[in-house]
Amino acid sequence: YQRRVRGLLNNEEESGTVNNRVGKESREACWKARDSYFACLDASNDDEKVCAAQYQALTQVCLGSWVKHFLQTRKNEKREREMRRRIEAIDERIKERELAREKQKK
Repeated sequence: YQRRVRGLLNNEEESGTVNNRVGKESREACWKARDSYFACLDASNDDEKVCAAQYQALTQVCLGSWVKHFLQTRKNEKREREMRRRIEAIDERIKERELAREKQKK
């Protein structure tokens, strides 16, 4: 079906509508903009103000639903990494306590 967008895909800006399928070049440009924005966030400790230009490029090249998906996925992955880090720290403390108890028994 047809979807009204702001002329970002398949060079069909004149008609104001494009096919719902996203072309290979558009996908690659979108992913490149995403990677650039995320690299900026990583380098700036997630300072969105520093990365405003990259975010603007991302929103200009990608569909809004894609931007939303990318940002949510990054947020979820970051949360998962943090939980794993915390679990590993807890596991390490448990192992240290067990070793200390074993030494006391000897």
